Amino acid sequence: SQPAGWLARVIGGGKTKSGVSVSEFTALHLPVVFACVNRISNPIAGIPVGIFRKGDKGEAIPVTDHPMSQTIGLRPNPFMSSRTLRKTVQGHALLWGNGQIEIERNGRGQGVNLWPLLPDGTRPRKKGDRLVYDTTISGQNYELPQEDVLHVMDLSHDGYVGLSQIALARQAIGMGLAMEEFGAKFFANDAKSGGFLMHPGRLSTNAQSNLAGRRDRNGQGKE
Repeated sequence: SQPAGWLARVIGGGKTKSGVSVSEFTALHLPVVFACVNRISNPIAGIPVGIFRKGDKGEAIPVTDHPMSQTIGLRPNPFMSSRTLRKTVQGHALLWGNGQIEIERNGRGQGVNLWPLLPDGTRPRKKGDRLVYDTTISGQNYELPQEDVLHVMDLSHDGYVGLSQIALARQAIGMGLAMEEFGAKFFANDAKSGGFLMHPGRLSTNAQSNLAGRRDRNGQGKE
């Protein structure tokens, strides 16, 4: 089982003080969040990758006899290009604090495909002196050993679970989303702000009804 507060450290969901719900999904609706994730993920996704071994003098020697030596930089699984996979997982790491990739292996233990794991459905867990990854794939629960998972992790308190930047900045993001919503409604109302009616005494029930009826006839006072 996970320690108390694990969800708060990893998932940034829930309402903020501005009244807007913020999660890793809704945070992308704020242009500055989307732009930052895109700006960091794109260059990383474009870096050439390959499989290498260290030579006698410490030099990097390309490996050509590995099952993924030709595909890792082009199509690491049948459905994704290398660029798509890396941009996706880097985005997960920037939003959730954890980007995870499953290594699919053949009978010889060699990696043959790389698959991104859902960041909101995958979590590391200590099991004895090792880590395992609890994940959900196509609606089924799996426990993956540590050696079959590549984990791109952001800042962490414990070294194996990254902190969600969205969770840490959710109040500021909520304020930004609330301001966008307020601005949209303001301009949709022909840039007319609401007003106040002041009366020295207390309006009678009949006077309140007359005032409400007049406002409705003028098409005001409604969202």
